[in-house]
Amino acid sequence: MITIRRPLFFSEIGRKPTQEDCLFPTSPDISDHLFILCDGMGGHNKGDVASSTVARTLEKSLSEFLRNRQAITPRRFNSALTEADDALEKIPEATSEPRPGTTLAAIAINSRSILAAHIGDSRIYHIRPSIFDPAKGQSGILYRSEDHSIVGELVRTGQITDDEARTHPRRNIITRAIQPGLQNRFEPTFRKITDIRSGDYLFLCTDGIIEQLSDSELAGILADTTLSDTEKIYAIKKICDNGTRDNYTACLIPISAVEIPARKKRVTLRQLIILAFLTALAVMASLGIAFHYFCQNQPEESGNTLKTDSAATPADTAAIDTIRLLTPIITTTDSTPDPQTGQPAPPAETDHVPIQTAIQADTSATRHTETHSEPNQPAKTTETAEMPDSLQAPPPSVVPPKPDRTKPAIVPTRRKEKTTRPQPLA
Repeated sequence: MITIRRPLFFSEIGRKPTQEDCLFPTSPDISDHLFILCDGMGGHNKGDVASSTVARTLEKSLSEFLRNRQAITPRRFNSALTEADDALEKIPEATSEPRPGTTLAAIAINSRSILAAHIGDSRIYHIRPSIFDPAKGQSGILYRSEDHSIVGELVRTGQITDDEARTHPRRNIITRAIQPGLQNRFEPTFRKITDIRSGDYLFLCTDGIIEQLSDSELAGILADTTLSDTEKIYAIKKICDNGTRDNYTACLIPISAVEIPARKKRVTLRQLIILAFLTALAVMASLGIAFHYFCQNQPEESGNTLKTDSAATPADTAAIDTIRLLTPIITTTDSTPDPQTGQPAPPAETDHVPIQTAIQADTSATRHTETHSEPNQPAKTTETAEMPDSLQAPPPSVVPPKPDRTKPAIVPTRRKEKTTRPQPLA
């Protein structure tokens, strides 16, 4: 919160027939936070009407924000200035030539900063007497508004000095003003002042003050610790009383105390976007880890075989492949003629036996002879030939599965052939 001491001011007509300067409030007090100073354009019709119209319209619009404890920003100030321009368009002298117009210098004291705005050659100063030191070239002037005038441009470009500008023949020609009938209205130059300390001064004045008072004289008076605020404003007025031709008005605003509480940190839009992005990444990473863990713990099916935790060895895999290759079905037939009909018997239907079971039943036997005892028949002999290489057991490195002991092992046999013994001769 920025508090001020009682503001001090004066407004003199000088050598002009009418007073065209307008200060608001007309009697400033410590409770005021808005100060407006307008200087009607000399030589134009109704300059006093123009200055008073703009000052009062601005005060009415901006005071509404202050009553609602809202800071006066450049946007709100321009909105109020638009209303002031519209009000100036409505005065009876708005269409007369030369058209009326006015300058503007305004200060709005917000809770944390000060907004300065000006149009034309009316000035605003921010002075800190505690750093005033002419020996070191320190004037103590922290801010001075730049005049919107011909001589102001000459000073900024280095063509003339400030002392020469005060007596220049074209010093009264300004480049910006508030006037009716302008196709493009001028906007003020804004300055937001945040470096504010107790003991600082804010000073508003019209060009009538500048004609007689230099910056160094103003800073020296305000830095004099032997003078009170009243004596300081009187010393300024006394200098101007000696020869100012124009109206001259000034307002001195002493800063009493500055207590600005710590500003609460606000989360910006950029911070919110970054936070949302990081949160999304964390969620996606968590879902990815959960999905990976779920897949690792699920059994996988391949054909009709279920994959378990115990992995098959290479030997097991080779044995399974061998068994699948050696699964043809062996069918045995008997071509022995039928004793009654004498015709060869039809092929007998036999059980389909996996070759692997037959191999395991007897892998060492190479021959087998079976004698049939039938009455009045010669003995029948059945021979088994050696198994071909294709029916041999798998290599030793392949471990075949154990045979099914519940069924008898069947040894594949060859087709039986009937032999007849020769009969003795009679």
